Amino acid sequence: MKYENQSLCKACGGYCCINCPCFFMPEDFPDLTLEGLLKEFREKDYLCIIANDVPYISMRATNWKRIVQLFEKRITNPCMLLTSTGCTFSYDERPTGGKLLIPSSHGCYSKLDAISIFQAWAPYTEVLLQVMTHL
Repeated sequence: MKYENQSLCKACGGYCCINCPCFFMPEDFPDLTLEGLLKEFREKDYLCIIANDVPYISMRATNWKRIVQLFEKRITNPCMLLTSTGCTFSYDERPTGGKLLIPSSHGCYSKLDAISIFQAWAPYTEVLLQVMTHL
C-alpha cells in the first residue's frame, strides 16, 4: 500500500520532514557489508548514522554531520532533501521511513515504532560501528 497524500503534505509544509528526516531499514541497501555500506556513504551525501545503543542509518538533516548522537537528533533540523516543493525523491525513491509515514491532518506518524527499527538494525551493529570509524 502506498502511503502518500501530497495535498496534505503541501498544506502542512512537510512538518514531519522539518522535524525528523526519514530512517532507512536494512532492506533499503543491496549490500550490508562494510565495503557495501562505505560505497553507499561515499555516493550519497544525505546518509548519516544515528549513534544510538543500536545504531541505524537515516537521512541527514541540513546541519547534521555523518555521525549524529541521539541527543543531537532531538534538535529540530529539516531533512537536507526537503525543498519548498517537497521531497526531492519520488515516493518510490524514498527510504522505508519515508514510505511508511502515514499522513494525517492531526500529525503524521510512522507505521513502524522505534523498537521495530532497532530490532531490524541490531544484527548490523558491528558493521555500522566499523562504518563510523571510516567516516
